[in-house]
Amino acid sequence: MFRFKSCFPEFMAAIFATARALSGTILFGPQRLPRNEALAILREELLRARTGGRPEQVQLLRGTDELRDDANLDGETSLECTVIFAVLEISPEERASYLQQLRLSRWVQFRPERPLMKFKSFSEAARADKELVLTAVQYDVECFFFAHDACKNDEEIVLKVVGINPLCLQAAGSVCKADPKIMLKVIQKSPFCLQYTATAIQNNRDVVLKAVERNARSLQFAGAKCRADREIVLKAAEKDAFCLAFAGAACREDRGLVREAVEKNPRCLEFAGLECRDDREIVSAAVQQDPSSLRFASAERRDDRDIVLGALERCPRSLQYAGTSCKNNRDLVLKAVEKDPGCLQFASAVCKEDSAVVAAAARPAKRRRITKKTPV
Repeated sequence: MFRFKSCFPEFMAAIFATARALSGTILFGPQRLPRNEALAILREELLRARTGGRPEQVQLLRGTDELRDDANLDGETSLECTVIFAVLEISPEERASYLQQLRLSRWVQFRPERPLMKFKSFSEAARADKELVLTAVQYDVECFFFAHDACKNDEEIVLKVVGINPLCLQAAGSVCKADPKIMLKVIQKSPFCLQYTATAIQNNRDVVLKAVERNARSLQFAGAKCRADREIVLKAAEKDAFCLAFAGAACREDRGLVREAVEKNPRCLEFAGLECRDDREIVSAAVQQDPSSLRFASAERRDDRDIVLGALERCPRSLQYAGTSCKNNRDLVLKAVEKDPGCLQFASAVCKEDSAVVAAAARPAKRRRITKKTPV
């Protein structure tokens, strides 16, 4: 048993709580807690400090009356409570009875009797029983949301639940969400679970790398530290150019990183920083692979004659992404129209009235001759 005492000025919305053993040893605090949530937070912190590994219940008693989490503490200047830890266990007979109730609820057509509703009605000790929880989540995975905190931090239960529905990780315990070994196994099953993990895990390089390998877009759920990691961002951008949009500002302005990303996926230019989209070498590398990436370049580069010429040689219709001065350049427009007369629609008004350009547009487009190979 432990004795708890807290006091704080009545007009404040918080209390100053300290938990002590009967010997006087401080088990919690002193610490300010929100008045309306003080008892719930105290229970959670006291349980977290316990390392027995068995499901336990914390009872706060004032005299002979039990204090629940919703107890009214308004007007209290001091509060003395006795803290009792009780191990949550059920007998084999009780476990068998609960399991039978779960099995029967699966076959009842009346919806309120589904396994979830039946599990919610079980005692706290039953909802802390590992075997019972494993069976319940197999019948209805939503039962995990109503399991005891000890079960929400159990590796076997969490991995089974995530295998059924990854979204249920959000109900897992804080200890489990902060365990790199457990989260690595979870990420292997569903990389998007990264969004429900602790901040420390979202900044864990090994975990984020594993998530990005499984699904590049999971980078959006990584922490700021990992989104600024050059190797992680490059690996994600190789698989999906859109992922560069989730990278940190420093990575999107990193000329070397953007150059590597563009060489592997020219669409990465769309999400690069302003300076990189204005870099002649980077834009040229992107246009050589995909002429349509010219539209993501800066206004100055879209008016760069050499870059636009390179794009037109590969795809004449990229004239539509060129700048105003290039669309007004007779030689560039003529080159595009000769290959594809439809490009005339992208030229400036001046070029549309040019006799040579109009004549080129009237001629059939130049097409590659495709020779069919006769089977031997």
